[in-house]
Amino acid sequence: MAEKKEAIQVLIVEDQFLVAAELEDILARLGHHHIATVSTCEEAIEAVRHQWPDIILMDIFIDGPRDGVETAEEILKLGKVAILFLTDREEDQVYNRAKRIPDAWFLNKPVSGMQLGRTIDQYLEVRSQQGLPQAAPAAVPVARQDSIVIRDGYSKVLIRLEELISLEGSQGRYLNFYTTRREQPYQESNSLSKKLEQLSHHPDGHRLVQVSRSHAVNFDFVDQWEDNCLILKNKQRIRVGGTYLAQVQAFFGE
Repeated sequence: MAEKKEAIQVLIVEDQFLVAAELEDILARLGHHHIATVSTCEEAIEAVRHQWPDIILMDIFIDGPRDGVETAEEILKLGKVAILFLTDREEDQVYNRAKRIPDAWFLNKPVSGMQLGRTIDQYLEVRSQQGLPQAAPAAVPVARQDSIVIRDGYSKVLIRLEELISLEGSQGRYLNFYTTRREQPYQESNSLSKKLEQLSHHPDGHRLVQVSRSHAVNFDFVDQWEDNCLILKNKQRIRVGGTYLAQVQAFFGE
């Protein structure tokens, strides 16, 4: 019987949606736990504050003012973790900076399941031989209170409530999360009523206001109010239910 491989906690820092989705799928097939996918330095730091990973799959060229190398440097100030850099470009200056990161590994894009699996196995062997710590930084800071974690398929995604545009219940079993990150919504197996009940205990949960049986809206993203409909900055058009009409009208001073 083949020996069962150790499952590890992996954070993905990647700004290309299709690449990130493929990495999530590979990790699932390999039997490892994908804890979150983020695309900027700030989001990566929030994610490790929420749950410390064994390995970070770090795209070198990511969104925002700080690249993957700078992001790795910031995270390593919080604790020790293996960084597996992913890149599809050959730039000596950046690569030389990345080589100076302690416990850094490298893979060229596109990444195959075999490549990633073998690299993770090599890391686990080195960790075992050298007695490296297993996902245990000296001190993990407390998770930010303005964020929530949702389970989108195999993924756990850390979302700040200030970037959450709206919630949309779907067939009573699924909940769509529209955010400023991407056009497609994240989707969680949940109902709108249950999620709003959870958010009612959240320090920043007041941002979302229910406007119909199947919708809740962050009014920071409302562009227009016409014909009993809210038009949001992402072009969503949401009809306000009769039960909620008075409070929406009051918001607009009617």
